[in-house]
Amino acid sequence: MSTQSLRTNGDDGSDREQLTIGDCEVCDTTSKYSVGALLSSAANATSSKISRASINLRSLLSGSATKKTNDDDVSTSESDIAISSSVRQKFDNVWFSFVYGRWRISRSKYKKKAPLWLLGEFYFTSRPDEDDEVVFRAFAIDYYSRIWLTYRTELSPLPGSSKTTDCGWGCTLRTCQMMLAQALVVLHLGREWRFWGDEEANRYRCGFGHYDIVSLFGDHLDADLGLYRLMKIAKERNEHDAVGNWYSACTAFGLIRDALLSSKSPLLRCLRMYCVTDGMLIQSEVAQLSEQFRVPVLIVVYVQLGCHTISDCYRKHLISFLSLRNTVGIIGGRPRRSLYFIGSYDNKSLIFLDPHIAHAAIPPSSLQASWQAFHCADFSKMPLDEIDPGCALGFLVLSKNDYESTIKDLSLSQVIDSECEGEVNRVSNPLFVAYAKRPVLSNTVTARPLESGLASHAMQLGFELI
Repeated sequence: MSTQSLRTNGDDGSDREQLTIGDCEVCDTTSKYSVGALLSSAANATSSKISRASINLRSLLSGSATKKTNDDDVSTSESDIAISSSVRQKFDNVWFSFVYGRWRISRSKYKKKAPLWLLGEFYFTSRPDEDDEVVFRAFAIDYYSRIWLTYRTELSPLPGSSKTTDCGWGCTLRTCQMMLAQALVVLHLGREWRFWGDEEANRYRCGFGHYDIVSLFGDHLDADLGLYRLMKIAKERNEHDAVGNWYSACTAFGLIRDALLSSKSPLLRCLRMYCVTDGMLIQSEVAQLSEQFRVPVLIVVYVQLGCHTISDCYRKHLISFLSLRNTVGIIGGRPRRSLYFIGSYDNKSLIFLDPHIAHAAIPPSSLQASWQAFHCADFSKMPLDEIDPGCALGFLVLSKNDYESTIKDLSLSQVIDSECEGEVNRVSNPLFVAYAKRPVLSNTVTARPLESGLASHAMQLGFELI
């Protein structure tokens, strides 16, 4: 088994815990003054200066052709334009490699004896015979095994554009790719699968392996779920400024769903995607899409859980959702900064994978040797009260029994409303509603005065009734 350093640092930047997979060494040190904080401050100052310099340089490069024409009245040759474009691309690649370097990774501290969930797996030392090191090591390996997809630089020009990177605008595409990658891992390798960085430990299962799944999201033109494919679909849809435009989770999953439908890969033929945008999960529609549940379905539900932050009443629901045995995580984060949430810590924070780290594009011939770029060893978490209320919840359904048991578990946990097979379950603050069939909604609404209690309750949830 290869040895990889997995570490967590304090919020102040000081080393808090360090775990080495090979020998499970854990050390705990603290310091009053953080070198990490000083480095971060210096990096931010440098970033600001370089940013101003880059704006001036970009202006100079982009304006060179115009200046030549106006001042010298000489037509700019195609070679001059190509050279200028090439210089800009190289500058962008160097610049974004710095701005989105590994120094940006947030590191968090983890206390002992705190409940820890990771995609339906529970890690909590509550029995005297349990060893904290052993439990945390199991969590670390589980986290490290999740496929991590991030920004890329040094790409070939994206469709209809001269851009060679998705830095600054492709984070939601990457987080949605990560959720789908997790669904494929569960589907083809199993939730219990772990990545050890060793070829013998990653033998194929049912004809497919880790490398096959990762290659679907590759940086080359032929990758079925890669950035090139998604941008090509966006361009065919006539999306405004397909390349360079920031995408919402709803739009990003729409592109991924189209890529799934058009793919001929045997890894993708056995998966469907069902998206809920109106808060109503309809069993009959899922059954129709999945050929009566004979084909697995990735269900994605978009929710708005408050106005500016997630309302208190919904926070425990997200913890419950991440404890589901078939959850594949949550897409959320902050405005225009998408993160992939895969677990919870101490019922107060969500654990995430961050796509805002730039790696150079990996050619297909180097993919197997570059597996480190697809696995993250730094555990990051974010307090629930800092997360934007707009989220996308994902879970994988393998059969009809699987679907029904998931709805039952969510109902019993007081997370959703459900009206299935004659049984009606109502909760006070549901994430969404599960129906057996789509309800018939009236086209007319009778206006009535708002009850003071209803208006007060809405204000508590962060909404304003109009």
